[in-house]
Amino acid sequence: MVTNLHFYVKINKRLYIIALKFPTFIRYLPSHNLTPQKSRIMVIERNVFHLKFGMAKEAITLWKEILQEAKKSNLASPEMRLLSDLSGPAYTLVVELHLKSWTDMNPKQAVWATTARFQELYKQFIPLCESAERTYYKIEHIQ
Repeated sequence: MVTNLHFYVKINKRLYIIALKFPTFIRYLPSHNLTPQKSRIMVIERNVFHLKFGMAKEAITLWKEILQEAKKSNLASPEMRLLSDLSGPAYTLVVELHLKSWTDMNPKQAVWATTARFQELYKQFIPLCESAERTYYKIEHIQ
């Protein structure tokens, strides 16, 4: 199995992507379009929740409240989207967080772990959910 790992490094005011392919391949790519001044979204965190039968309405209501609380709190809350299924597996809810970089993940997790209101709302959501999965996507191109 080959594993990929990417780092962003600033050398002489230029941003470089260091791409590591294990076991042994290293590649340095200049990234002219990834300047730190631009506020482009670089990473999407997608949380897919497979809900229990008939629990979609309650789950959507709870997540709308969670998103409102995140917006009201002036804590480091990233842009978020709430999606529900129109086709495919029924009773699926998706929450996407738009992160500017990998470094935004830790502050986001700390805020969610230490804010009592988020914890309270999420505890109400847990019984509505059968399973969940989290996937991170790196945005390769934005027009």
